[in-house]
Amino acid sequence: MNVTRKKILHVLEAIVGGTRRHLLSLAANLNSEQFQVEVAAPKIRQTSIDDTSFEQELRNLGITHHYVDMAREIQPSSDLRNLWQLTHLIHQNKYDLVHVHSSKAGFLGRIAAKLNQVPVVYTPNGFYFLDASSPTKENFYLFLEQIAGKFTDRLIAVSHGEGDQAVTRKVISPQKLAVIPNGINFKDFTPNPAAQHDTKTMLGIPSDSPIVGTVSRYIPQKNPLCLVQTFAHIHQAISQAHFIWCGEGEMRAKTEQLAKELGVFQAISFLGYQDNIKDIMNTFDVFVLASVFEGLPYTLLEAMALGLPVVATDVVGSRDVVKHEETGFLVTSSPNQAHDLADAVIFLLRSEANRTKLGEQGQHRVREKFSIEQMVKQTENLYLTLIE
Repeated sequence: MNVTRKKILHVLEAIVGGTRRHLLSLAANLNSEQFQVEVAAPKIRQTSIDDTSFEQELRNLGITHHYVDMAREIQPSSDLRNLWQLTHLIHQNKYDLVHVHSSKAGFLGRIAAKLNQVPVVYTPNGFYFLDASSPTKENFYLFLEQIAGKFTDRLIAVSHGEGDQAVTRKVISPQKLAVIPNGINFKDFTPNPAAQHDTKTMLGIPSDSPIVGTVSRYIPQKNPLCLVQTFAHIHQAISQAHFIWCGEGEMRAKTEQLAKELGVFQAISFLGYQDNIKDIMNTFDVFVLASVFEGLPYTLLEAMALGLPVVATDVVGSRDVVKHEETGFLVTSSPNQAHDLADAVIFLLRSEANRTKLGEQGQHRVREKFSIEQMVKQTENLYLTLIE
């Protein structure tokens, strides 16, 4: 018996980082006999110097890509044009459900879906209002989320911490909240000790140098200036330590300049965006993330899947993955945050036994709690519940 596939439109502006990864993971793994997936997104993210391969990845998956050139910043004229494009697209193609991702596409896509009376699901992948550096910015983005929440059939929080924020800050009612943690395919992240020698040789790093690494974009959310200060403190204590930084972003030049001023530039390999990220991560002895806020960071899941001990800031999303002193270390926000991150890393670099112990426990936790199979199955069930 032939079953009519349900048509799902994913709407995304932030075609870089974890949001892109989340969408592609769903698109590649949803049951193709039940669901027909299409995507509305820009070709290239405006103001971004990150990789531009999103369109090719969709093509490789055989997924239709509708071009909607949403801007990253609020731009009333283009935002209204994008809203009309999305409203027309949804009406024309008769989708059964719309799934929107992140703040800009989340706001415009939810209104467009509701204008067409189509069920709509929203995945924030990190609330912008969690950036407390500016109270005005925090209140403004919270207000927008609260408004858009009225047009939302389900909000998928990718971590319990994010879900708690959504409810307590009155973004969504508890009845409309679903917590579905991000998941990864463990087959893609197998520890490979031989990769360390190969990568060190490629980068000209001495074989006995301990490696501290991160996969983190140079954007305010990821706190790159704090991270480079952390590297400088580590280097003062362990001069032979080397640092590898994978990622791109608008703050890269400013970050590299600070590294020069702190005298640590020569000890850092700034590699930019990398396709072979798991091979490079296999080189790390410790993984570090200094985010100001998160949804649930894929990079922590990947590092822990590789058996790496991790050091991260104690923020929403990261604390949902890392168990302090069990799978890594969490460092609270303070004026001494860079020092505290460095102290945790230095402790691990000086104790192979603790690195091994925390790495093994982290690997077990990720495999138990954060599989791609769990994420996809729960999302499929949610889609069918709303459609039917």
